[in-house]
Amino acid sequence: MTENRDESEAREDSDARKRRILGLAALEASGEEGYRSLTGEKIAQRAGLGAESFYALFDEPAACYASGYVATAEEFATELLAAAQREAGWTLGMRTGMHELGKFLETEPLLARGIFLEVYLAEEDATAKRDEIFERLSRAVDTARRENASRHSPPPIAARFILNMIEAAATKWLRTEDSAPFAEAIPDLLYVATTFYFGREAAEKLVE
Repeated sequence: MTENRDESEAREDSDARKRRILGLAALEASGEEGYRSLTGEKIAQRAGLGAESFYALFDEPAACYASGYVATAEEFATELLAAAQREAGWTLGMRTGMHELGKFLETEPLLARGIFLEVYLAEEDATAKRDEIFERLSRAVDTARRENASRHSPPPIAARFILNMIEAAATKWLRTEDSAPFAEAIPDLLYVATTFYFGREAAEKLVE
């Protein structure tokens, strides 16, 4: 009985590792060739596995992409928020978060394209996860209200505008060949975000 249970657990662990590897491969393949070009064979080849391994775990490429997206986007969002929350204050946290984003874009461009550019073509599991993470990040951005002594705080939708602005900068960077480092865009992004919550004077001090 124990031996059978151990074998079952080992098989589950092996399948989980393969699912993770295949999910990452699907994200990278979509980042390189586009979501609509995904096939089980292409994903398996990129993962260094046989096609039979793919179809033993996934019925179709869309399910594999969604699996990879849910796991990877969750991991990235958690790491980004943790890095920002370690900083003293909202502005430093925002700056750190954007630098973490920039590092991800520059060191994992195929993965980043698969996550940021191709998710809009994906099925519900992936897009629902994208919306969930966007909402979580939006709440984190809106914590600026706690540090703002003014009675004229912007409406909650401001946080979503700021995130849309950052996402647009990231997707533009990913689509641009031989572009400058993403870090060069951060001062302008931080200026706009800070102006929303703390005013132009506070934002100007950041770029002096």
